[in-house]
Amino acid sequence: MPAALLWPSPVVSLLDGAPLDRPPEAIVVGLVVPFLWFLDRAFVRRRAIQALAIGLLGCKLAASAVLAAHGFCSEFRAEPPLPVSPNGWPTLC
Repeated sequence: MPAALLWPSPVVSLLDGAPLDRPPEAIVVGLVVPFLWFLDRAFVRRRAIQALAIGLLGCKLAASAVLAAHGFCSEFRAEPPLPVSPNGWPTLC
């Protein structure tokens, strides 16, 4: 089950795997799953949990085979344009 949660995915989503760069996924992977595992050792032996882990890993593997990776940064920011004078030359002041 940890492999399914930490396996990197080419699609940016809630559980996209390592690196755990957003608070919701860090909380789920770092706190909730270990806490459930600590409370009930048979938690990972349940068929529903195993099916969810296999399904998540299968989706990530299928996405890796079909889609191109976004990399670690999925945000694009354009620089603001330079101010232009009336004659068409960029102004620096």
